[in-house]
Amino acid sequence: MGITRRYRGLPEQNLASYDFYDLATGTGYKTFLGIDTNTGAATKVYRLITNAYYPASGYTGYAAAIDVDFDLALEVPMTIDGNLFFNVVYGYDGAAADRTANVKFYHVNAAGTETQIGASWSLTIGGADTANTITSGLANIPLTRFKAGETFRMSITADDAAATVRIYSDPMNRTSLGGHTLTTSQLKVLLPIKL
Repeated sequence: MGITRRYRGLPEQNLASYDFYDLATGTGYKTFLGIDTNTGAATKVYRLITNAYYPASGYTGYAAAIDVDFDLALEVPMTIDGNLFFNVVYGYDGAAADRTANVKFYHVNAAGTETQIGASWSLTIGGADTANTITSGLANIPLTRFKAGETFRMSITADDAAATVRIYSDPMNRTSLGGHTLTTSQLKVLLPIKL
């Protein structure tokens, strides 16, 4: 008589794949795209997502100061450390006076308290009728641990006066938005995630 085998329900194992570079450095890069979308009643929110998806408008700012937070809400713990890369695409119409935009990154705890991580990064938006300018930035992020329920935040602020400044955030990467012809309309963030 054979021995009865009993198979107990075991949880599925998570499968992860890393290339040699990831393993050698202990860091894997994940690309996130900025998006503006509506939550109802025309209430616009800004998020970081991983898939191409149509936004509400694909840009923010129109003859007004810009102050937007692109959030990545985390359901599991995550640790980031190292060089974070990002692209910001903007358009500029109107007066020739330079405008200034600032990019900052935050750890936001479950209570909503922001703690800046890394240094502030500034860019000058200048010249009349700049149709398509892509800024590539690098921010060194110190070892930062996020718990489940916390948020990684990319904050962009820009002053304005007589000019019209637009920050683009279109994951679908359309080449004509907000009256500008664009090479790209994607806002990108490459996060250095510790393995």
